[in-house]
Amino acid sequence: MRKWIDNHQARHVVRTALIVLGLVYLCALPLHVAFVRLHLRRRALRSLVSETHSRAAIVAVYLNDRRNDIRNVIQSGAIQRCCTEGATADLEEITHVLGQFGLDRRFGKYPVFSLLVFIARDGTYRSVPVPDAKPLGLTFEALETLIKQLYIRPTYLTYPQEDGQPLLLLSVAVVSSGTVHGQLLAVLNPVALDDRLRAAPPFAGRAVYMLTPGESVYIPAGTPAAWRPEVLSLEKAPTDKPVDLHVADLHDQREKRIQTAVRTSIPTSEFSLVCLDPAGDVPSKGSIARVTLFYLGFGGVLLGLVTMGWLRPEGSFAVGGAVGRDGELFRALFENLPSGIVVADREGVVRFVSPAFAAQNGIPPDGAVGRPLQSLLGEVEDREDEGTYRRALTGRQRWMGRLKTRRGDGAPYITEVMIFPMVDERDETTGVMALQSDITPRVQVEQRLRQAQKMETVGVLADGIAHDFNNLLTVIQGNCNLLLYSAESLDTFARDNIDEILRACDRAASMTRRLLAFSRHREVQMEVLDLNEVVGSTEKMLSQLIRENIDMNVQLAPNPVLVKADIVQIEQVIINLTVNARDAMPRGGYLTVRVQVKTIGPHDPRVDVPGGRYALMIVEDTGHGIDEATRRRIFEPFFTTKSEKDGTGLGLTTVHTIVKEHGGDLTVLSEVGVGTTFFVYLPLYEGSEMPEAPGFASNSGPVAAPPAASDSAGEEEVASSPAVGAVPSRGRGILVLDDEESVLRMIDRALTAHGYTVFPARTDIELLVIWEEKRESIDLLVTDMVMPGMSGVEIAERLRQDNPQLKVLNISAYTDTVIMKLGGKDQTDTLFLQKPFAPDALVEKVNEMLA
Repeated sequence: MRKWIDNHQARHVVRTALIVLGLVYLCALPLHVAFVRLHLRRRALRSLVSETHSRAAIVAVYLNDRRNDIRNVIQSGAIQRCCTEGATADLEEITHVLGQFGLDRRFGKYPVFSLLVFIARDGTYRSVPVPDAKPLGLTFEALETLIKQLYIRPTYLTYPQEDGQPLLLLSVAVVSSGTVHGQLLAVLNPVALDDRLRAAPPFAGRAVYMLTPGESVYIPAGTPAAWRPEVLSLEKAPTDKPVDLHVADLHDQREKRIQTAVRTSIPTSEFSLVCLDPAGDVPSKGSIARVTLFYLGFGGVLLGLVTMGWLRPEGSFAVGGAVGRDGELFRALFENLPSGIVVADREGVVRFVSPAFAAQNGIPPDGAVGRPLQSLLGEVEDREDEGTYRRALTGRQRWMGRLKTRRGDGAPYITEVMIFPMVDERDETTGVMALQSDITPRVQVEQRLRQAQKMETVGVLADGIAHDFNNLLTVIQGNCNLLLYSAESLDTFARDNIDEILRACDRAASMTRRLLAFSRHREVQMEVLDLNEVVGSTEKMLSQLIRENIDMNVQLAPNPVLVKADIVQIEQVIINLTVNARDAMPRGGYLTVRVQVKTIGPHDPRVDVPGGRYALMIVEDTGHGIDEATRRRIFEPFFTTKSEKDGTGLGLTTVHTIVKEHGGDLTVLSEVGVGTTFFVYLPLYEGSEMPEAPGFASNSGPVAAPPAASDSAGEEEVASSPAVGAVPSRGRGILVLDDEESVLRMIDRALTAHGYTVFPARTDIELLVIWEEKRESIDLLVTDMVMPGMSGVEIAERLRQDNPQLKVLNISAYTDTVIMKLGGKDQTDTLFLQKPFAPDALVEKVNEMLA
C-alpha cells in the first residue's frame, strides 16, 4: 500500500510538472503574439492621431489664407472706390476687380477660387467665374437660391451640387465707411482644396472628410462617399481619440468591416477633420482577444489529452485521479461551508478546524489545534442531553442539539451542533467530526417573540381584570354615594368610614388605569398637571417599591410646575426610573427625586429639544453606575444587563418613548462606581388653565343630595340641585341595560332618586320586550357597550329604527380602544361614560343629553 502511494505521488508530481511546463509554453506564445499586436496597434493609433493633427494644421493655414485673401480684396482701394457712401455700387468695376483677383490668386498650378459672386444691397449680383478653375455644376437657378440663403451668413459653409459633390464657400460682408454695401461670395476651387486635404504624401493612404457645423460633411474627390453616415456619427465623438467604425465594404455593400478613425478640430475654424485608415491594418482589441483565447484554449485541450494519455499506462491513474478529485471536493467544502467544521481524533483532541469555525469562535485556526473538543464546542443547553453529548464526543453515537459557549473575546453565544463519528473501511471509529452553526440571532428573535406573546397575554388578562374591577368599583362607589345622600341619620363616624371607602375606590381606579396603561390598551389623555403633585402622590407607592436599605429623598419645586401630559404615562416614567435605580443599588444607597424648572438655550448640544423653559425631573442614585458602551445602548428595545428572569429590556425604552411623545428629552449621566442620574425634560405649560387633581376625584367628589322620598319635597330638591340643573326629570323615561345586576340596581336607584322613570333590563330580549310596551315613554337609552347577546351599538341601532330621535348613553368598564373598535364613541346623539363613575356623574350626563 505504501509503495503504491509513493508511486502514485511520483506520477502526480511528474504530471503536474509537465502540465505546468506545457501551459507555460502554450500560453507564452499566443500571449507574446498578442502583446506584439497590441504594441503595433498603439503605434498605428499614435501615427493616425499625429497625421490627423498635421493635416488639420495644413488645412487651417489654407482656410485662413483664403479668408485673408477675401478680406484684403474687400479692403482694397478698388472695391472701396466702387462702394462710396450713399451711392450705388459700381457692379461693372467690381466685376473687373474680382476677375483680376481670381486670376492672381493661385495655389501652385491651380486657381484658389472657382467662382466669385458680388451681391449688392438691392439684390442685384454679378458672378465672375475664374479661368482655368474646375468648372462647377451650378445653374443660374441654383446660384440665385444660394444667394438668397447665404446673403446674411458671413462664414464658411458647404453647398451640395446636383451631382452630389459638395462645394465649400466663403461668404463675407462688404463694408465701407460703416455701411454694408453688399456680400462677397467666394467658392473655393475643389481641386486646390482637395490637394490640401489629401494629396500630401504622408496621408496618401487615408480617407479624409471635413465635418461642418450644419451636420453635413465635405467629401474630397476620390474619397468614398458610402461612408458618409458613419463619418457623420463622429460629430459628437471625443476629439483626438481613435474610434473603431463598422463601415460598408466598398466591393460588397452587404458586409461590414472595422476601420479606425480619428476626429480633430481644425484650428481657428469651426470645422472638424476626420481621417479614416482604409487599409484596416490596425488590429482591434476584440480581434486580438478572440485569437489569443482561441489559441490558449486549443493548446490547453491538446496538452491535457496528451498528458493524460501518456501517464495512464498502469491503469492506476483512474483510481488516483478519483481520489484526487474527492480530496479537492472535500477541501472546497471544508473551506467554504458557512457552518463551522471541526475534526478531532478518538481521544477528543482537535486536529483540524475550518475557517468558518475559527471565525465563529473568534480564534485563529492554529490556536484551536491540540485543544479538547469539548472546550471549543461548549456545554449543553439542556442538562438532560449531557450523557448523550459526552458519548458523541468520544465517537460512540450521533448527537444534535444546542450548546452554550463563548467566543475568543468572552462574548457568550448559542450554537447548533451536529456530532457524528468518522469510520474507516473496516467500520472502525477513527475520529469525530462536528458541524457548528451560530444561531444566536435566531434565538434572540425567538426570545423576543415569546416576550411579545407574553406581553400580549398579560395585556389581554389586564384588560379583562380591569373590566371586572371597574364594574365592582362602580357598584361600591355608586352605593356609597347613594348611602351618603339618602341617609341623613348617619352619624359622623359612619360618614367618615364611607368617605374612606370612596377614597379607596379612587385609589383602586387609579391602579386600574395603570394596569391598562401597562397592557397598552388605553388611549393617551393629555391634561394639565402639576409635576410636584404627581411626584408627591407617587412618593408613598415608591417607598413600597424600594428596599429598606435605600434612603429616598423627594425634593419638590417651591412653585407649581405645570406640564401638559398623560398622568398615567408620567407615573409610569417615575416608577420605571425608580425601579431601575433600586436594581442598581443591591447593597443599599441613596435615591433622590427632584422637580425644578430649567431654561434651555436654543442650541444646547446636551439636550435634543428646542430652546425654552422646561420642567425637569431628576432621578439620581448612588448605584454601581453604567459604563460608556452600555450607556450608548440603554434605550434600545430588549437591551438589558439583567438576567432573562429579572428583566425584558423594555423599561428604559418605554420611558424614552413616553418622554419623546410628550415633546421632551431623556438624558443620562453616569460613572462606574459612583452612580447614575436621569434627567427628564418636559415642555413647561405656560397657559392659565390649572390642573385637576389626579385620579378619579371628579367622579366621586361631593354632589348635591338627591330629593327625599316625598313627591313635593323631591321636586323642590331636584329644582335646586346643581347636579340636576334646570332639566325637568319627572316623567322622563330611561331604559337601562347592563348584564351586571348590582350595577343595574345602583343606576336604577340613582336615576329614580332624581325623579326619572327607569326601566331596567339585564338582557337584550328583556330590553326589547320593555321597548315594545313602553317605547312612547322612553326618551333615553343607557346601555353597557359589551353584552352577551347584541352589543350596545347594535341595540341602539335597532331601537333607533323605531325612534330616530332616541338618545343613547354608552357605559363600559372596557378601555377606550375596545369601545372605539365597537364604533360606539363620538357618534351623533351618543355620549360615553367610562366605569367606574359616581351617581352624580351619571345624572350629569343624563341631564346633559336631555337638556
